[in-house]
Amino acid sequence: MVTLDIGSGTLISHTARGDVNLDLTLHPVNKPQNFFAGDTNKLPFQNESFESITFLEVIEHVKNPSRCLNEIWRVLKPNGLIEVSTPNPTNWRILLRLFLHKKCKPWREHISCWGLAELTNLLRTVGFEVVKHDYIVDSERNKFEKWTHRYIEAFMHKISLCHALTGRSLYVVAKKTVRILET
Repeated sequence: MVTLDIGSGTLISHTARGDVNLDLTLHPVNKPQNFFAGDTNKLPFQNESFESITFLEVIEHVKNPSRCLNEIWRVLKPNGLIEVSTPNPTNWRILLRLFLHKKCKPWREHISCWGLAELTNLLRTVGFEVVKHDYIVDSERNKFEKWTHRYIEAFMHKISLCHALTGRSLYVVAKKTVRILET
């Protein structure tokens, strides 16, 4: 199985996950194996090159997510899978900040915010079928927090009846489907 990791990261703290790894950075600090510098709006790969693609914690940084997902659809093999994750806008920390400060401060580099309904709708319009979704506690993002915070958050998520409140990230797996041309 040939996997592409889009937004593989190029810092020492990042973990590249793919057989092929792509990021915007031209001169990475930490160059993953099989690294390509490139833009998601014009992927430097042939049609149907990959069996799976990871797109983790990236879509919120993309100016034109529809164009980007169309490119991902193009390079993904038929019935191939895409894994997408994005910060969860219904996480209890975000809701608490919204309640206390009457506004929600997004991260400076984030262009958009995706809930489950919006992300599912976008994926479907591009030609993907959502096969699984969940709200997760992302260990990659949490590894630089205090250990007590990590364990408390993981415990809260494990016992929670509503993962939409305790999950730090929204995680979606979708399958490439055949596009139906509209007349």
